[in-house]
Amino acid sequence: MVHCRRLLLCLGLLALWALPASPALANGAALAHAAREGEEQVQVLLPTEAYEAPAIEVLGGRTPRVVVDFSGIAAWDGPDFLEVGSPLVRRVRAWLHGDEKRLRVVLDLAEDPARLLVTHTYEPAPGGVRAVLILLPVGPR
Repeated sequence: MVHCRRLLLCLGLLALWALPASPALANGAALAHAAREGEEQVQVLLPTEAYEAPAIEVLGGRTPRVVVDFSGIAAWDGPDFLEVGSPLVRRVRAWLHGDEKRLRVVLDLAEDPARLLVTHTYEPAPGGVRAVLILLPVGPR
């Protein structure tokens, strides 16, 4: 079973490596969502020049969600939420923990994340760094 999970993870990462950049995302938006070719992406425009990999936690249960914490973020003027209503993501919520300089982004999921690969990428953007959270269903559905 462990080998199967490792194989799924490796295959998922190879599939992500082969994907083109995410032109469907709104370049100037603080929060944006795009769905294409079986994957979904959430863009977060971070007002920072330096980038640290976020802490990502995937939670199942009655309220499945992906919780992403970006550290080193002192300000956030983006929206508090983004209604999505897609096959994987229902809504995206964001709020700043100013005293901790941490931006928390929560992706409320439409289904159990047991067969969901969640990863991210980032790139420089005007006014900061654009982080892209990538959700890719893996395995049999």
